[in-house]
Amino acid sequence: MLKETEWNTINNILLEIYAIRNIDIMAEKLLKVLRMLIPYTSGYFVVLDSNQSIQDDKSFFIGFDEQKKS
Repeated sequence: MLKETEWNTINNILLEIYAIRNIDIMAEKLLKVLRMLIPYTSGYFVVLDSNQSIQDDKSFFIGFDEQKKS
């Protein structure tokens, strides 16, 4: 069960996400604030095109080197 502070953090995350209009900023912010609740060393937010291919320029990666992303 989540603590009250964790619920408050989730609510703050949602408020921030709804206010962001740029997907690049939103992806980076989301991954960084989720790290406060769920510690991790690497993560990614992937944007796909209509062919289900990853759009690297619109996706965001934390903890990956360039070789692993490809």
